[in-house]
Amino acid sequence: MNRRLVLFAVRIGIAIVILELGALGAYIVSRKQSFSYSEMWRRLEVAARLESQLPVSLSEQRRSEHQGRMLTPFYGWARPSSDRKSVDEYGLPNGGRASPIVKRSSSTINVLFLGGSVAEQCVAELAQGLSGLNHIFRNRQVVVVSAAIGGHKQPQQLYILSYLALMGAEFDIVINLDGFNEVYVAGRDNRLYGSNPFYPVYWKALAQSAPSAEVLKDGGVIALLESLDGFLARLASRPLFRHSIFSLVLWDTLHELITRKMTEKTIQVASGAQDLSGPAFDYSNNEHLVRELVRVWTDSSRQIGNLSKLYGFQYFHFLQPNHFIHTKKLTKEEEQLGLCATCEGETSMANLVQKAFPMMSANAQILEQSGENFKDLTPIFKDEARRIYGDKTCHFTPDGNKLIVDQIVNFIAQRYKES
Repeated sequence: MNRRLVLFAVRIGIAIVILELGALGAYIVSRKQSFSYSEMWRRLEVAARLESQLPVSLSEQRRSEHQGRMLTPFYGWARPSSDRKSVDEYGLPNGGRASPIVKRSSSTINVLFLGGSVAEQCVAELAQGLSGLNHIFRNRQVVVVSAAIGGHKQPQQLYILSYLALMGAEFDIVINLDGFNEVYVAGRDNRLYGSNPFYPVYWKALAQSAPSAEVLKDGGVIALLESLDGFLARLASRPLFRHSIFSLVLWDTLHELITRKMTEKTIQVASGAQDLSGPAFDYSNNEHLVRELVRVWTDSSRQIGNLSKLYGFQYFHFLQPNHFIHTKKLTKEEEQLGLCATCEGETSMANLVQKAFPMMSANAQILEQSGENFKDLTPIFKDEARRIYGDKTCHFTPDGNKLIVDQIVNFIAQRYKES
């Protein structure tokens, strides 16, 4: 009896080893990269955290095709104001503060922070960094009003500032960290969803007022897939599975399939909406598209500068870095991100960014001549040896975010000293 149990255990052990080695080999062959536990665990954490942020809902409240987004009449969309723990009454991720309508005071420095997801990930670091400028701000308390929301792009930052100023907000400093969304989201994602490039991304789906039965059905499928994806991520994160190569590779494969299906259904939902795509735009001429993207980014910033002057705000503008411009030597972890996985084609991330960003940097002179405090941050990672890039789109590790914030804080401090 004991011999049979031992033989059974040995067979089970051999089967497990074969599964593990087979999964490892399949991963290396299919992905053409080495297997990394740390990278898999990072992706698991991200997938579990992103549940309820992917496109799912077409509710009777008509808030959004995407959970975590609601329509606003002045700047496209924002976060649901019902989430008062992290969102203010204007739908801005303002750290639980009730309102972004702050007033000038001799004891405070009011800072408005604008941008997309890169800026949103830098908010806490920025608040800490600016608070360290006591000698420049004469011990006034720094109050950071965060209006940085993932997916936002110009002219949404311009409209947010305009609306908050009209509502009576009084800022000492306005900071805008942008560039990537204005190029890639506008030039590729809006094209994919059939919208004018200068409309908010996902606009067609977000603005639906009476979704059809097919759209509602697709929305239900998206919701189901999202729940399944989150469940699998949490399951694979458990101690029993997180050290198994077979389990992690199986989760990774299913995650890719589910994400692809959700994207497919999201496009179907967007195409099934009313004709809310905005003024017709000819996407066929890629050179014209890039020139227009850069022009609108430049003019939006100039208008923010003019508006800031009108209200007595001091405006600082920063062009965010990315891994397609001034590329650093990649670490092993960065190489595993597959940074050039989307490099092919006229509307690829690499193509759009590599064409537009040099034009943006060149326009710095125009912005500076109009009195703007502008700094190009694209070269700041060039000699950095640490891992900086957080994914293959536009996000950074905490070290990368800190380097960006250090540049912002030092530039503001320098300009304050000069004035």
